[in-house]
Amino acid sequence: MKLDIKTHVSRKPFDEALEELELNGFEPIDLGTNAYLRIQQGKDHQVSTQGNHTMESWVYVPGEEKARFIPNSPILEHAREATQAHRDNNEFYLPQDFVLEKGVLVPYNQKPIPTNRLGEEELPTVAFGDQAQAYGDLLKDAGIEEMPIGILRRDYIDNQEKAFAKQNWFCGFNDSSELDGFGRNLCCDFGIRGVKSNMGETQAQIPRYKTIDKILAVTEIGKAVLRGELESLDPIYLNQLPKELRKSIIDYKTRLKTMDSVTEMREAHSLYTLLGREIKL
Repeated sequence: MKLDIKTHVSRKPFDEALEELELNGFEPIDLGTNAYLRIQQGKDHQVSTQGNHTMESWVYVPGEEKARFIPNSPILEHAREATQAHRDNNEFYLPQDFVLEKGVLVPYNQKPIPTNRLGEEELPTVAFGDQAQAYGDLLKDAGIEEMPIGILRRDYIDNQEKAFAKQNWFCGFNDSSELDGFGRNLCCDFGIRGVKSNMGETQAQIPRYKTIDKILAVTEIGKAVLRGELESLDPIYLNQLPKELRKSIIDYKTRLKTMDSVTEMREAHSLYTLLGREIKL
């Protein structure tokens, strides 16, 4: 399934770039979708050769032994404060009420990841989803044998007053597609890449399900619901859903045998509508 996706990079300071994207109906791209676009467009396209910020972040906590790779960046909710902190040559310290996610724990001495292992290592599989190895194959085809991981030194982190975040920078192929978590550059005109789906004459935003594998999961579940094929559905798809929606589908599946055809059709279409809202189709 090839998705029709429109993308745009706003090359402004981060807070201004984010505002521009939102005004034009774009959402910050995640690494999974960014990798998908690079696979679709090829190694020589500007989406592959040029770097950009993505929606993920790196969180550093003084005293902890590993950095945290966080899929949903706290900076996105505090773009002005974070950008101003970088203008003032300071770190963006996490707000007191921020609930710290575990994310993926990455050692400070993390070595570059061989591109032929992107589909096996935890960090790239979380970052890129199901297309992690396909992306590794693209890198290898471009002559890139390893993907570097750029994170801060432990001694610098331990000298900070509290936890702070860095927006992830997804390097272009000239920099070996490095995942960069050490820049203090939100105040520069580096900007961020935005994305939205392009469906005919309408332009529906790609929602909180931003990685391609999650979009496909919701699509597969929806088809299984309408076709009455939930019994044969791979359970890995259900694991991609929010807890309440997953519970509703499991409950529906349990009650199927006791339903008459009219009830089954009514509830199936109700679930399908809920699934559609999850990807705003």
